[in-house]
Parts: sequence; structure tokens; C-alpha cells
Amino acid sequence: MEDFNSKDFFKLISQDVKSAFEKYKLKNKRPKVKIVTALWIIPAILIHIMIIVFFFSWILASYFGIQVAVWMFLISIPLFIAAITMTSSISRIKHDYVARFIKGFNISKYYKLEMDRLFGDYLTDFSFKKSFLTSVLKLRPFAFSKRSRVREVMTFSLEGQKFSYGVVSTLIPSQGNSHINRYIGQTFIVANFTKNFLESPTNMYFAKDPFLLLDDAKKIDFESPEFNNYANVFSSDQIAARKFINPKRMLNILEMSRKNNRAKPEYLFFHKYSLIGEFRTFRSKHDEDHDFTSLEFVETLDEVVGQIYNKVKNEVSDLHDALKFFQIMGLFPD
Repeated sequence: MEDFNSKDFFKLISQDVKSAFEKYKLKNKRPKVKIVTALWIIPAILIHIMIIVFFFSWILASYFGIQVAVWMFLISIPLFIAAITMTSSISRIKHDYVARFIKGFNISKYYKLEMDRLFGDYLTDFSFKKSFLTSVLKLRPFAFSKRSRVREVMTFSLEGQKFSYGVVSTLIPSQGNSHINRYIGQTFIVANFTKNFLESPTNMYFAKDPFLLLDDAKKIDFESPEFNNYANVFSSDQIAARKFINPKRMLNILEMSRKNNRAKPEYLFFHKYSLIGEFRTFRSKHDEDHDFTSLEFVETLDEVVGQIYNKVKNEVSDLHDALKFFQIMGLFPD
């Protein structure tokens, strides 16, 4: 395994992007701009000559000279219009030329490198897929929504524990007007662990309103007022839930909650060996059209490199925060 520090990682991306662009140019001709340049130069020269001719013709009272100047002006107008039109067209072609390169550049290997750097040989089976391990869309809020979708999911294993991580987009009515709908994006992580850690379905939410409540679940009040204020726990088996969320776990969860510069959980659902969690990202922005491997259009190769570097680093850092939360809960080893 190659261990890249931040400087090496940025350098690697830069080399790959520039090398790929050189190969792209060999297969795809660049748009030519010589005609457009001429269209700007010719009327610019004519306008300057026209001004000189008109000035001296006016002084010398030369009717013929003034006519020549007027004709030069009239000729310049369509040339200027043609120059503006051609410039706009060429700019569009140049934009599309770079956009096609950006769209076709695969950045998935940089996620693998960054994940390898963080988790080493514990990481296996890393890939991008179109669905979660367990279908999040079967959860009640999504099952009854008008439209829910998943564009891209990051899947991997850590010491045999399987994970998938991605964004679910859901069409919901806008606040104040039920006739207008809008999409929202929610970030979920799904885990299948190798051991059974909680027999009864239990959910824990950290937002003001619960994302999903079980029909027969009851709220559990723990001995810690601080924990009760931070987390709301519901379960159909209070004894099993209290045993699972013991004082040590409560202390670890509270300690993690005090760290503001990190991704944090909104909702967790536990049952047997499975977990579904919703997280609020800190470094990366997850909107309703989010996926991990697409890039936004930028003008220069340096901007492409910077975008890839920041995107991969931020996404993996937020994912690492979520996994760290599960780790401090004792769901898998250090």
C-alpha cells in the first residue's frame, strides 16, 4: 500500500489530470480561434482609420472623404456583430471541450487511496454502487414520499464489517405551500456488523424531531440528564436498550458531541447486527443531486486538481467522523 501525505496526494492528482488532458487533446482537436481574432482586428483597424479620415475630411471640407469614413463605419458594424457572435460561439465550444474532459475524468481511485491512507489493510471491497446494503428507501418516511432516489453510494468493508454511505433525495412539500414540492438531500450510512449487538429495534435521534419512530417503542430516560437532553432513545425493550447504551457509551457519545468541527449524527436505528444512520456533514456539502465522483465545471486544470483534492479529502473526512462515532460506541474495534 502506498501511503500518501497531503502534499504527495495533491501532486499525484495534478500529474494524473495533466497527463490525462494531454491524451485527451491528442484524440480531440481543440477549437480554433484565429478567425475570431481576425474578426476583431479588422473592424478595430477600420474604426481607427475611419476616425482619422473623418477628422481630416471635416477640416478640409472633403465630402468624398466623409463618405469614405461613413462607408468604413457601416462596414465595421456587421464585422463587430460577427466578431461578438463568433466569440460567443467559440467560448461555448471551448467550454464544452473542457467540460467533456472533466465529465470523463474518473476520480474514484483517489477515494480508494485516501481510504487506504486512513484504514490501511483493514479496508477491503471498496467500490461505488447505485444502492445501499439495506434499502434505506424502504424506511417509512421514504416509502410514503412522492419520490425518493439514490444516485451513488460508497461501499466498503472494515475488518469484515460492511458499510455503505450516500445521499437519499426525497421530494417533499414546501413549507407553507403543499402544492409546491422541493427535493431535500439526507446523508445515510448503513452497516452490517459481524456480531449481533442489539436484539430489539432501537432508535436514537439527536435532532428536534424524530426521523422515524417504531410503533411499539417507548422513550427511555437515562440517569444522565445531559445525555437525555442530547439524545432521545426509543426502544420496545428498555432493558436491552439500557444494557447496550451503558454509562461508558453515554460518556463517549457526550464527549464526541462537544467537538463541533466534525460530522454529527442526526438519527440512528439499531437492530441485531444492522445499523442505519443519518449524519449531518461538516466539510462536504450534500445537496439533493449529490454524488461522489462527478465534478463541477471549472476553467483551468489547476482548478480541476484543486476541486478533486478538496472533494475527496472533505468527503472521506466526514465519513471518517461517522465511523469514529460507531467506534466510540464499541460497535467495531479500534
